[in-house]
Amino acid sequence: MKPNTITPELTHSREDIARQNRELRKLCAAILPAARKLVQQGVARTTAREASAVQTGEADALLKSLLAELDEYIAAQPDALPELLNRDLSADAPAFDEAEDDRQWIDQMAGDWALAAAGFWLEMGELNRQESLLASLATGQDSDMLAAFDLVASRFHVGREGRALLPKLNQLTRPVFITTQVPIEISTTLYVPEPAGSYVQK
Repeated sequence: MKPNTITPELTHSREDIARQNRELRKLCAAILPAARKLVQQGVARTTAREASAVQTGEADALLKSLLAELDEYIAAQPDALPELLNRDLSADAPAFDEAEDDRQWIDQMAGDWALAAAGFWLEMGELNRQESLLASLATGQDSDMLAAFDLVASRFHVGREGRALLPKLNQLTRPVFITTQVPIEISTTLYVPEPAGSYVQK
């Protein structure tokens, strides 16, 4: 065998790859609405946190600037203090533009997050670790697998609440068994055992 020959056990047929891709796409489509909601919430949290930090910094810089101007103005004109106290200082504050929601960007990120979550779940199935993952989730114990899932979620601004997708993924991939009703006929027959052995009269 040549050194660069790959054994058949380490390869996948085109049919297997096509089947896996179909399963992955179906799973993504099923969890996409929930994934989009999680991404929206995560992006809103991140945006609010960063905007708060930026506004705090800008407010601090504006206040220092206004105080410096106030000191210079009072030093130049000592009798101008009453006029400054009656002045509307909010007119000096810079206007903050509200960022419009970029729906296309959110949709793209939600699709990527759904794909990543579905791929993670199916990979856990290949390694027979789905039950262990769900057990850790149910008991509230942190595990390496849950930490790995959280790391994937964090790439899409989703925190630990992303774990809510795991039970949904389990429900969607659980095998379904179809049973059919078979009519059973019951007849009443009387079974009388025949006497065995011999009887002796006394």
